[in-house]
Amino acid sequence: MPDTTAPRSRRSLLAAAGAGAAGLAAASLGKPVRTLANNGDAVVAGTTTTATSPTTVAIETGSFIVLAGINNDESADSIAAIYGEAHGTHSNGVEGYSAHPTSVVAGVVGTANGSGGIGVKGVGGSMGMSAMATGSGGTGLLGHATAASGIGVSGYAGTLDPGLAFGVKGEIAGSGGIAVVGQAPAGSTGVLGFTGEFPTCPPEVGVMGSSAESTFSVGVYGETMDGTGVYGYAQGTGQGVVGQGDLGAGVHGTSNSGIGVFGESSSMAGVRGSSNTGPGLSGESTSGTGVKALSGSGAALRAEAGTGRAIEAIGRVAFASAGRGTIAKGTRSKTIPSPVALTTGSTVLVTLMGNPGGTIVVQRVAISPTAKTITVYLTGVAAAATSFSFFVID
Repeated sequence: MPDTTAPRSRRSLLAAAGAGAAGLAAASLGKPVRTLANNGDAVVAGTTTTATSPTTVAIETGSFIVLAGINNDESADSIAAIYGEAHGTHSNGVEGYSAHPTSVVAGVVGTANGSGGIGVKGVGGSMGMSAMATGSGGTGLLGHATAASGIGVSGYAGTLDPGLAFGVKGEIAGSGGIAVVGQAPAGSTGVLGFTGEFPTCPPEVGVMGSSAESTFSVGVYGETMDGTGVYGYAQGTGQGVVGQGDLGAGVHGTSNSGIGVFGESSSMAGVRGSSNTGPGLSGESTSGTGVKALSGSGAALRAEAGTGRAIEAIGRVAFASAGRGTIAKGTRSKTIPSPVALTTGSTVLVTLMGNPGGTIVVQRVAISPTAKTITVYLTGVAAAATSFSFFVID
């Protein structure tokens, strides 16, 4: 419908503006005047305009800023140049959208030039900032710091509710994705998690965890119900998991009823320990087994030394391949079952624990791999029951 209202004179417009200014001054300080405007009315500076349809400002061509908000008061604190507020259950205060299907233009860009400035800051009761990428290969939230000591993305949670406070949380809806990724150029650290003082990061580290608060601090912690808490994998000749300690243990495994440290390999060593002056591998137990080695067909435990001792034991030693038997009085041999499997290359050491009489000694030892038996022969008939011990070496 055409506008048929008579035009107003310049004097009447100035008078109306003066009256409007007086009304604004009488309003509460710092609070914009709420104006109930009709759709299509102009947006007046210094007032709050309420409409029932969206207000859109668009530029069809040219590299221009469509809508800019500038706050020049350098003394003001916590004052926003552009402020967005939403009261709906799933509404957003400020939302940016980049419609170009192939460009890398961001939906919302925040830039801070000052030292310690923040480009984009989100504060919320449960979630300060939410970012979403709907296109293939898109980025939901991208933080970029050009300064040498800047922070690309910083997350902070003020609550101290254990298990519910997240500075930064990454979440994906489907399977096969990655919730949080840290990527760094060569010689840098991809992801760093630490408590206490900021640590010195070694070069070429994908993920680093550091905690130096107390002797109970944990740099990296992994937990699972029935799976693997922490898993390390090396494709080439590297190590899947490496532990190093200056004065303490490089790797410490503990278990209430299971296995503290378990190593497994298809063709190489399942667990390997190396040291210049101390023990390469140390196992300790109060009442159980300090170190347990198990193998299906190969050597469960192999000790090798150049000029030193391959095995040094302090305390009693028990071998499952050792046992005892008795040659009855009036006989000169005894056949006993072997406690371990025998081969044609097995060696059996026999020591008489009693006196068979006279100059009678052990004549020979015969083994039967098929029957899995050991037979001890004397040089004569035993004058008394004579016990002996044996040790099978393969």
